[in-house]
Amino acid sequence: LISHLAKRKWRNVDRYSGLVISGRSSGLPLVLVSQARMAMVPIAILVSIMSSVLIVSANKVIFSYRAFHHHGCLLASHMAATWFVSYLMTRSQSLPSDLPSARVFTDSLWTAGSVLLMNFNLNVNTVSIYQFSKLLIVPAQLVYQRKLNSSWDVKGSIGVLCAGLTIVFVTDLSITLIGFIAALLGVYATVVSQARVQFSQMETGVNSMLYTRVLSMWQVPISLVMMCFTDMLLPVLFPTMYSTDDHSGLASLGDKDGLDAKWYWAFLFSCFMAFLVNASFCFITGKLNAVTYQVIGHTKTLLTLISGVFLFRNTVSARQATGMFIAGVGVGWYTYAMFWKPKPAPGETPAAIELVKAIAPDAQKADPETSMLLDAEDKLDRKA
Repeated sequence: LISHLAKRKWRNVDRYSGLVISGRSSGLPLVLVSQARMAMVPIAILVSIMSSVLIVSANKVIFSYRAFHHHGCLLASHMAATWFVSYLMTRSQSLPSDLPSARVFTDSLWTAGSVLLMNFNLNVNTVSIYQFSKLLIVPAQLVYQRKLNSSWDVKGSIGVLCAGLTIVFVTDLSITLIGFIAALLGVYATVVSQARVQFSQMETGVNSMLYTRVLSMWQVPISLVMMCFTDMLLPVLFPTMYSTDDHSGLASLGDKDGLDAKWYWAFLFSCFMAFLVNASFCFITGKLNAVTYQVIGHTKTLLTLISGVFLFRNTVSARQATGMFIAGVGVGWYTYAMFWKPKPAPGETPAAIELVKAIAPDAQKADPETSMLLDAEDKLDRKA
């Protein structure tokens, strides 16, 4: 509705804040436009959670067929579908001239590389090591963005969430040297890629859907190059991993021969879910931050575990139940700290107060009227 009104009423809308900068201003108040755009955040969070769960289910169906074990081909198809759908949704918009192609290419390279390295991390390590490396992304993101001075509520809630999920998943921390290097590279690439996507949108002001289109446009050729490595070179270098003659290797995960209509529908559904995952990723990191996106990802994992208990009667141990409860407390605490806890006004922060104290004497010397106003405010504060 807001997008429709913006096209009809206001011809020039700021790409990032949603505020009108020229054109007719009749209709809804300008502040409602910005509020309505921010109201899309919970919808994007819900879409991110649901699409992440559904794409995993679709991929399980795809790889249940013995004839298909091409991870790189699936990644390239996901990127192509993301570009196609985002192009259809933004075909009437021109690409921003202030968005450097070299920067977008670097962002695309880091993003596609993070996917490849995390998949390699999963292949060479146990599930416990893989899950533990995913938990390390949040504190690593805080260090990378130099946000260690964040509020204690944010840091405490992230610590509680990671501790709870560690209790749930981490049972065996034995790791080899290759596994350690793979986990380290996967975490670093994920942190850098998400931070770059966040900063690129904030600094250039491009809207998330248009940025998704530009990003996926570069990711398609990059993923095709990666496909040559993962689907053509690796089977030659490690033939036992992709053997279809025995019950070992990646291909043996499939238990069905040939491809039928169910596989093709699952493939198309997976591609569309990939678009939702990528679009919600750009929206959340652009409107909020990369740390919040990671917390949402852990929340998805927690909800998947809880739904498995209630819907499919999956059994959990007392240790896992305790970890799930602790992680739930961490999610609730982070949500309160980020969205519900009252935040001080810009002039009421400690840094702003110290700045006012530092410049107040100079302001009083330069402007006697300012000195009188400051004295009057000081008297009122003492009286109160």
